[in-house]
Amino acid sequence: MTLGNIGKPTVDQFDGYKKLFLVPFVTSFAQDANLDKLIDKYWDEVEEQITNLESRFGSTSEIFLEGAVVGGETELDELAKANPPSVSLIKSIVSRGAVLRKTEEAEPLLEAVDLQRCLMVTQASIKVHQQLSEWLSDARKRRYSTISSNIDATLGANKVGVLIISQDHQVQFPEDTKVFYIAPPALNQIEGYIRDQSTKKASDMKAEETKTNGPEDLIDN
Repeated sequence: MTLGNIGKPTVDQFDGYKKLFLVPFVTSFAQDANLDKLIDKYWDEVEEQITNLESRFGSTSEIFLEGAVVGGETELDELAKANPPSVSLIKSIVSRGAVLRKTEEAEPLLEAVDLQRCLMVTQASIKVHQQLSEWLSDARKRRYSTISSNIDATLGANKVGVLIISQDHQVQFPEDTKVFYIAPPALNQIEGYIRDQSTKKASDMKAEETKTNGPEDLIDN
C-alpha cells in the first residue's frame, strides 16, 4: 500500500495503478453547534481536495462506503434518510458519474456491531471479556478483508475510487492500488476541538467534585 501525497503528484508516476482517495469518516453524536460547523467545513474541504485530485487523475468512477451492504440507488436512498454529513459529498460525486458500490457483507458488519455493544455493557469475567474481544477481532478482520476484496474486484486499472471509512480501520490494499489520504485542515481543527472539550469536561467534573466533597484535608506533619 502506498499513501499518496495530497500536494501535486505527477500523473505519470501513477500510470497503470488504481487510485483510491481515502476519506476519514467524521460525524458527531453530540448536540454541539460549534462541532457541527467544523464537520460541515471538513466535508466541504474534502470535496475540494477530491475535485483537485480528479483534475489530475480523472473523475471518480466508484465510491466505497464503510457500512454499505447493498450499494446503488437503494443504498443512496437509505443514506438520504439517515442524512449523515457525508451524504452531500456522495451525492455530488455520484452526480458526476460515479457509482456507490456494495462495500461489505451484512453478517460480519452486524456481528462486529453486536460484539462492540456487548463489550460496552458487559460486567462479565475477564475470561468472557477476552473471548468477546477475540470474536470482535475476528469479525473486524473478516470485515476489512471483504472491503479490500470488493475494492480490488470492482475498481479497474487506472480508475479512480473514493473510500469513506473510519480512521481506525485496518484495511490492507493491493500493491496495484495507490491510496491518497484526504486530510484537510478542518480535520486537525476537529480533533483539537474535541481534545479541548474533553479537557474542559474533566476540569468541570473535578471542580464539581471539589465543590461537593470539599477540599482535601490538610495533614499536619
